[in-house]
Amino acid sequence: MDIISLFPENTYEMKDGTSFSCPVVAGVAALVWSYYPDLTAVELKGILMNSAVRYPKVKVYSPNEDGKKAITRFSELSRTGGIINAYEALREAEKYTRAKGATVDVHQPSEEKPALNTR
Repeated sequence: MDIISLFPENTYEMKDGTSFSCPVVAGVAALVWSYYPDLTAVELKGILMNSAVRYPKVKVYSPNEDGKKAITRFSELSRTGGIINAYEALREAEKYTRAKGATVDVHQPSEEKPALNTR
């Protein structure tokens, strides 16, 4: 899947693969963790995977060993067969933390401020 993205000096380039998916997933993970800092890494991973939007019947082009594009099911390209969804991940995290008995008021900023490094 090609993604058109901004690059330095006001240019655009088409890219694909993990070089683009990893930063997106890391950003959503950071967003969820910022609201639910008591989640463990394993819990966060489960939330991200469970909240992915799945496309089990959609077919896409995927490069094969010869470098040619082959048609394959989107669900065969990743472990979840889906696309990360920040909104659903936050909803899933809220449900999960409530089930654990923890409460987080996502509408009020935390009273605790992170310590600043003054060096």
